[in-house]
Amino acid sequence: VDGCFDLMHFGHFNAIRQARELGDILVAGIHSDEEIEQNKGPPVMKFAERLEVLQSCKWVDEVVTGVPYNVSAYMDNIINKHNCDFIVHGDDPSLNADGTDAYAAIKAAGRFRMIKRTEGISTTELVGRMLLVTKTHHDPEDSEPHSPTGSGSAGSSGPIAMQSAFLATSRRINQFSNNLTPAVHDKVVYVNGVWDLFHVGHVRFLKRARALGTFLIVGIFSDKEANSHMGSNFPIMNIHERVLSVLACKYVDEVIIGAPYQVSEGLLKDLNVSVVVKKPLCDLYYQHEDTEKEEYKVPRDKGILQEVESRDLLEDEDAETAIVNTGTILQRIIDHRLKYTHRNARRAAKITDYEEKKTYVQEL
Repeated sequence: VDGCFDLMHFGHFNAIRQARELGDILVAGIHSDEEIEQNKGPPVMKFAERLEVLQSCKWVDEVVTGVPYNVSAYMDNIINKHNCDFIVHGDDPSLNADGTDAYAAIKAAGRFRMIKRTEGISTTELVGRMLLVTKTHHDPEDSEPHSPTGSGSAGSSGPIAMQSAFLATSRRINQFSNNLTPAVHDKVVYVNGVWDLFHVGHVRFLKRARALGTFLIVGIFSDKEANSHMGSNFPIMNIHERVLSVLACKYVDEVIIGAPYQVSEGLLKDLNVSVVVKKPLCDLYYQHEDTEKEEYKVPRDKGILQEVESRDLLEDEDAETAIVNTGTILQRIIDHRLKYTHRNARRAAKITDYEEKKTYVQEL
């Protein structure tokens, strides 16, 4: 399975999960920034950032780089060099820059397998939510535009609807869940946070938190709780969307949906927690040190609170400001607002065409 894997979300992860269901080993191919720019428009996340998040997905066995967007041209390498039996893509069309089917040769060779595209989410839609800077994506009754960056009004931002169309079901949660329970001898680590726009900063933090024990539980704040501390239009993704992204990470064993902001004595006892890790800086846009003092009072008094170095600098970056967090991702969208607005307009037309022509596909 190949893709851009830009601003990775549960739609990407669900495609990977379905692809893994079709065989024993899943090889994931990722496109370069240049390939994406030429065929779809500018990616939001840099190649190294996209690569590391893809590698953290629990259903991926191997990652291949340098895969062209026209994957048909790479078919011999996939079949021979990487020993793949077939190539997977969703039921939505994937077109080259010239409008031709990127999988034409693969389909003709009988090596193509189709999976169901996950409804209600796309990178284009997430970018649209950030461009409009409203809270309607997690609070349908609130239609008031919020523009703390002075980036314009909601009506001028693009054609993508802001309210999430994702249908949260118990089946979807079960598909992503590890269905694990910590054993008595496990050293349980607990960390809470928002986990919005799941990115490389989150991945690196969770990897280090997991290394402090043998079972990692991640608390995920409700939309209301997250917005009360972060303000503006945060979180960009609603709680159901954020839960699935966190569950797809191979370093996470279990999540708490709508976790309490304060880490209480009862929570520590109920979960048999040995270590509490302070929420990652890469998770925050606005920081409130006064509320954090109360949030972690119990684990701090018990001597089990730890802080983990985020180390968000990418290895191929030399700029001291090359930090990846939720706020910097939003800033990238704001800085290139016009470019992404035009990209979204083009992508929206393709999405509309797909929605009108699509037929039912059974999900794996």
